[in-house]
Amino acid sequence: MNIYTGEENFKRIKDNIVFELISFKNNASALGSSIYEPVFDLAKVYIILTFDKGKLPAVTMIDEKMLSSWGITREELKRLADINSERLMPRRIELLKGLFRRNADLDIYICSNPMQYLGAGVMVYRSRPIQDFARKKKMNVLIIPSSIHELLLVEAKDYIGIDRLKDVMQEFNEKTNKHSEVLSSNIYRYMLKNKDIEMMASYKTMFRDYYA
Repeated sequence: MNIYTGEENFKRIKDNIVFELISFKNNASALGSSIYEPVFDLAKVYIILTFDKGKLPAVTMIDEKMLSSWGITREELKRLADINSERLMPRRIELLKGLFRRNADLDIYICSNPMQYLGAGVMVYRSRPIQDFARKKKMNVLIIPSSIHELLLVEAKDYIGIDRLKDVMQEFNEKTNKHSEVLSSNIYRYMLKNKDIEMMASYKTMFRDYYA
């Protein structure tokens, strides 16, 4: 019997139910009966965090069998995970200093949480922290999905271009990334005139409506 199935076990672990963003393409075969939702080219996966003092949490994916045994709906699971994620892994956006040499002239911000663990999920928090950050800075933002643990934020300027963005991603990955933690090779953006974050359909059209 799964140690997480049943209503009593649900009561025990419900405060540790959160979500993470992972690559759909890289994990399609592993998702199976897990509970998830598509987000652009990613999957928003619902998980249980198991905490061990002094260590990063262990992750267990929630599947259909668990959900059925708990007697809750998908919507209830989603609401619970949204609340717990922001409580257990609050957003943190800060300027990166000293890490980049080839791109030292760019202000590059890291978007994650205090643990810098599964921090890419901040992009879809209900409180919309990236949108709030962009409004406070009064700038359009490019979102580079560097790994499942963090995002990089750069002001959207028309001189950056695809080669510059690829270079930023490569430089960061050379220093910090593991292949298993790769999130996406696409770039997202938030434009102040729009309501939501969007994925770039093409690098060539990245700034097509920048001045519109």
